[in-house]
Order: sequence, then structure tokens, then C-alpha cells
Amino acid sequence: MLKKYELPPGYLYRVPNPSERILGSDPREVVVYRDSMTAGLRFPLHALFVSFFNEFHVTPGQLTLNSWRISTYFLYLYLTNNIEPCLRLFRSVFDMYPVLGSNCYAYIQLKILSLKPPESQMSEVLSNENLRRVHIGSPEAMDHFDFGGVMDVAGFATDAEDPSLSPLNKKKRRADKGKVIAEATTTPRSVPRTTRGNSAHAFKEFGFPPVDSTTEVEIMLGCVNEKLIESLKNKEAAAMRRIMYTNHRRMLVMEEKVLRDLEKFEKRAADRDHDKKKAVAEVQSLLDKAIAESKKKDNENAYLQKEVDQLRKKLETADDEAIAGYKMSAEYKSNLHKYGAESLKAAIKMTKEWLVDDHSDIDPDEFDRYLRKHRAADLAAQKAKVTNHGGVGSQLAGSLDN
Repeated sequence: MLKKYELPPGYLYRVPNPSERILGSDPREVVVYRDSMTAGLRFPLHALFVSFFNEFHVTPGQLTLNSWRISTYFLYLYLTNNIEPCLRLFRSVFDMYPVLGSNCYAYIQLKILSLKPPESQMSEVLSNENLRRVHIGSPEAMDHFDFGGVMDVAGFATDAEDPSLSPLNKKKRRADKGKVIAEATTTPRSVPRTTRGNSAHAFKEFGFPPVDSTTEVEIMLGCVNEKLIESLKNKEAAAMRRIMYTNHRRMLVMEEKVLRDLEKFEKRAADRDHDKKKAVAEVQSLLDKAIAESKKKDNENAYLQKEVDQLRKKLETADDEAIAGYKMSAEYKSNLHKYGAESLKAAIKMTKEWLVDDHSDIDPDEFDRYLRKHRAADLAAQKAKVTNHGGVGSQLAGSLDN
């Protein structure tokens, strides 16, 4: 077998005992049927294939045609891009499921992306150099991807060919056998029920569990144990549970984030509301103060206007002589001086406030100096004018000095 199938040195090869399970617990072992070797499978297999065969508890003969195509292109794609393909990466891209209506074959299905090679690249994938790089086998075998063929289909043997056949018949027989094996890969078949002797030979040859020699058994090459079927059936449910758990965790994280964002928003809204209320209170305080000052000024002006109106009424009701006499009296002079001084002070005060509020560029002290300068000139002119009228003029001049 080592010579016939060109098995490389450096590996431990053995034939399973009749009492062994087809897939043992040793993760370093890979079970391969002789018909897979006849169909073109060669060693060494890439470490990725060894790891996922043991991960999914399948043998090379159990993968369907398209599964070999997809997994081989996956390996080629990552190696040519200097990415080391590992089992974790493979599991993130593929899932494996049982073939409907079959207890033996399984197929690979993509989960997140497509690895279907363009037609223009298929010849490059199947070249000798790339095949050697991914450790798959010969281009002739890759042309059909028929590593999952069924043994003894249509009477073809899996051991050495009959040496009595002519070279032409050998070539025709190999071509026909490859065609039948490729068809068997896509349409799994079962080997006919065997007799007692054939059954014992099959158990010894391929490591099937021993059965009662009196019981007829339907042997389907590539079948492992029933745990494979159960694990593949439960795989989708387990994946759904993982997805639901992951989505649940994501929802919890999103909910926590939304709550934190809501708390931050409420705090910012409360701060803005507080600042707004504070600003409104300050504006209202300034407005109340301005209203109070305005009312105070209005009251002062109203009082002065009332005094002026009363004085005007007195003047209107008095006759000319009384008016003339009153104007000559000290009371008139005193009131005139009082009201004039008060009016002047009020006018100066309001002018200064107006300058402060609306013309801050004008200095109030400069305004005082301006008033003193012009008032002194006006008073001097008035004093000189009234002095010319004699005694009364002298009295008025004294009042002007005051």
C-alpha cells in the first residue's frame, strides 16, 4: 500500500483492528478508505484538513464533491495571500451539515462569504504548482475532486489491477472507473448486502465494528458512528443558540449604552434648564431695577410739574399789579431760584445718566467742566445786564451770584 499509493515517509500507517471505532479519540489520526486513495487522494494532507476532519468527525471519503472544491479553493486562496489557514478561521467561514437522505456523507456550507473561484482562475487553482503547495494530489484527481468515491462500484476493484490486461484495456478501465467514482461522489450509494464472508472481509479491511456473523449488514463506505449524525443535526441548533446568546449580549450592551447616554442627556438638559432659569432671573432683576428707577424719576418729574402748574395757576388768577408785586417779592425770587436750581440739577443728572448709558465714550467730568465754563460766562453776562437797572438789579445780581 505504501508503494502503490506513494505514501510519504515520516508518518505512522496502520490498518484498524476489527474492534476499533472508525474514528478514534486520537486527534492526530485520520481514517482514509482505500477507495479514496484509488480515486486520487494523496498524502500528506494539509494540517487544516486533518484538524477539521477530527473536529467534525468525518473522513476524506465522506465529503461531497462540492465540499472538496470549496475547501480546496479556500486553502489555495489563503495560502496565496500569505494567510495561514487555521481551524478557527475555517469554522468562522464554514459549517458542515449531513446530506439529506444519507447517513454517510456531509457537505460544507459557507456562512459569511463566497469562495467560488472565477472560471478564469480555476485552471490556475488546478495547476501542478498550486496543487503541490496545498498538498492535495495530482491534477488528474483534482479535475474530478472524486476523493469520496464508493468502493467496488460497478464491479471495479480497489486493489492492484489485473496484470493480464493489455495497456489499452487498463487505460479504458481506469477511465471508466474514474467516471463511475466521480458519479458516486455526488450521488452516494450503498454497497449491496453482503454475505457472511464478505462482511467479515469488509470489517477487517476498513475497521467497521464487528457484528453478528449471522446478520446481514448493509455496508456504506464512509459511514462513521451514529454520533456523527446526531452531532450534525444538533450543530444548527447549537449555532442558533450561540447566535441568540451573542445577540442577547449585544442587546444588553446596547441597552446599557442607551441608558448611559440617556442619563448624560438628562443631566445636560437639567444643566441647560438651570442656566436658562438663572439668566432669566438676572434679566428680570435688571428689568425690575430699571422699572423702579423709571418710576422714581417719573414721580420726581410729576412733583415738579405739579409745583409748576400751581405756580402757573397763581400767576393766571392774579392781576397785573399783584403779579408785578409778587414778582418783586422775595418769595417769588426764592421760589424762582429754588425751582430753577432744582430743574437744572435734574436736567444735569438725567443728561449724565444718558451719557453713561448711551455714550460711554464721553467722560461725565468733562461734561461738568463744560457746564461750569459756559455757566460762568452766562452768569457774568446776566449780572452785568441786571446791574444797570439800579437797586433791584443789584439784588438780582446777588441772587445770581448765589
